Amino acid sequence: MSLKIRIPNPLIIINVLDILLAASIFLIPLAPVRFILGLPLLLFFPGYTLVQALFVNRKEIGALETIGISGAMSIAVTGMTGFMLNYTKWGIRFEPAMGFIGGFVLAASVVALVRQAVSSDGVKWFTELIINQPAWKIPSNKGMGFLALTVTLLVSIVAVAYAAVDLKAKETFTEFYVLGLNGKADDYPTAFTMESGNVTRVSYTDGNETGGQWGKVYLNIVNHESSTAVYSIYISVDGQPAEFIYGGTPNYQLGNIQLRQGEKWEGEIGFTPEHIGNTQKVDFLLFKDGGTDPEASLNLWISAIAPTP
Repeated sequence: MSLKIRIPNPLIIINVLDILLAASIFLIPLAPVRFILGLPLLLFFPGYTLVQALFVNRKEIGALETIGISGAMSIAVTGMTGFMLNYTKWGIRFEPAMGFIGGFVLAASVVALVRQAVSSDGVKWFTELIINQPAWKIPSNKGMGFLALTVTLLVSIVAVAYAAVDLKAKETFTEFYVLGLNGKADDYPTAFTMESGNVTRVSYTDGNETGGQWGKVYLNIVNHESSTAVYSIYISVDGQPAEFIYGGTPNYQLGNIQLRQGEKWEGEIGFTPEHIGNTQKVDFLLFKDGGTDPEASLNLWISAIAPTP
């Protein structure tokens, strides 16, 4: 006895779920809920859509094999995404990872549908799901192998889910990093030309030069403390508190930066040395919730030189 159910093409279902899950993940601030909702998007959807894109005529691959291969490929795609994000300004963070993987799912689905459209069978917008009454028989060696693979993958997914949720629940930290002139992880101010005690030109690591008194960087703060936090920023140059400019206003302290869990702040900061000298250390100090010890610190090395005659 079997039951036949007519359902839309699984690729359509997955893309609808992809969009709904992504929306839910970004709208729900609770870390455990976001990770649970994101598990299918991380550990099944990428591999399934990739299988569909690579194997159009896959009559020799059954449903059990498809699930096993999809899980393995999803883990590979997720790992490769994390590896690539590590070399970008976003870093390995939950939001960009979900965005990139969601985009991969959509792209792979489009490729799969296009390949199906040009194949001899064409696109099947609806398919029949046949549910057979279970029969008590010993599976073949092939079936047992793929069953073992599927069970292993399911256990791995549960373990990863538990570890991710448990880690996120315990791990709290604040991201604090500095970007250069063009908002990238390079092109930092390195040499200041001073005349009569005033800076007239600033040179950057990529060879760019700008006129004016201030060397410019972008400071970034991201709150991963699981609660709202208030931050303050101080700058010192060559061991002395230094005036800096933010929003066109000179400051010795930039305070009251209030961020909720997962919220990010970015600000363009201009700083300048007070005297001529080589290898002067610029410290960017981040304080949290009125603490007396820095939560994090960053530093750059600069030189202040006299103009060449």
